[in-house]
Amino acid sequence: MSQLNKLLPVTAANIHLMANIRTLVAQKLAEIDQSIQVRTRQGFNAASDIVSTGSGKHVMDLLRAKLSAIKDRYNPKPADEQVLARRRSQQTKMADAAFGFMLLMTLSGLYLRFVRALRLRKKHTDNLIQKANHDSLTHLPNRALFLNWLTYGLAQAQRTRGNAAILFLDLDGFKPVNDRLGHGIGDHVLCEVAQRFKHATRGGDMIARIGGDEFAIFIPVVSDESDLVTLADRIIESVREPIVSDGAVVHVGVSIGAAVYPRNGHDC
Repeated sequence: MSQLNKLLPVTAANIHLMANIRTLVAQKLAEIDQSIQVRTRQGFNAASDIVSTGSGKHVMDLLRAKLSAIKDRYNPKPADEQVLARRRSQQTKMADAAFGFMLLMTLSGLYLRFVRALRLRKKHTDNLIQKANHDSLTHLPNRALFLNWLTYGLAQAQRTRGNAAILFLDLDGFKPVNDRLGHGIGDHVLCEVAQRFKHATRGGDMIARIGGDEFAIFIPVVSDESDLVTLADRIIESVREPIVSDGAVVHVGVSIGAAVYPRNGHDC
């Protein structure tokens, strides 16, 4: 009985079942004790009849039924084993699916972190390239990038036997602006002039700030040199209007020089 108590889970149904079994066992022991006493007084056959018939047999049948129920509960039939196997298979599939989902989420997280890191690195690299090749004030290409353009453009003109040109622009009256009004207003004037120069040039023209108040424009294709005169006039006209900065009205002009490839030179 103690071993059976250890095997059965402690539930209300099992406690009731054990109480019934204890009662039946006690009854059976009483019947056996009675048969022994009868055998002692009346002989073996009388005791055997008590055990095999009547209340003794009834008690044994009940005990067998109870023990059979316990056996059926803890020793499932093949059909029950199939049900349990199916349940275990379903649980295994669910566990595999959950593991796969967790693995997928982990890999997705790692992939997103990798992509984010690549984007940040590219953005950082682009910023470095931007700073290395562009003027920090006007955001126009700087001298280094302009020379790269010029080298490539002249090589193209040489292959096509075409003409190219460079315009050099120098602001007139800019130095007094810095001296009288300060570098803050001077910087604003440079930015405004750079935007006006950009609007005056054509789409294929390459404009850069090469230092101080000096700018340069590379024209990769020159069909007619009169086009250079037209472009120079537009640039001069673009700075005629005064520039207003922090309450100060600034007037500047621009001087322009031109060189045509290959007539005025073959390299930069």
